[in-house]
Amino acid sequence: MQWAGTGPDLRTGRPAPEAVGRAVEQVLAEGRFRERARALGAEFAEYRPFDTIAEPVETLGRSDG
Repeated sequence: MQWAGTGPDLRTGRPAPEAVGRAVEQVLAEGRFRERARALGAEFAEYRPFDTIAEPVETLGRSDG
């Protein structure tokens, strides 16, 4: 996923098996992809989607509507 910095851009939606193999080797060999994946993981861990939606849902449940 090149746009996120976690992998190379294969420049196609249907890469050849050889291109996928080379990309996997590149990802495993280059620490920058691992570092970016860890940074994204830490960022995602901060999100609390259920907490984000709980308050509005609870507010709707208390309305006199």
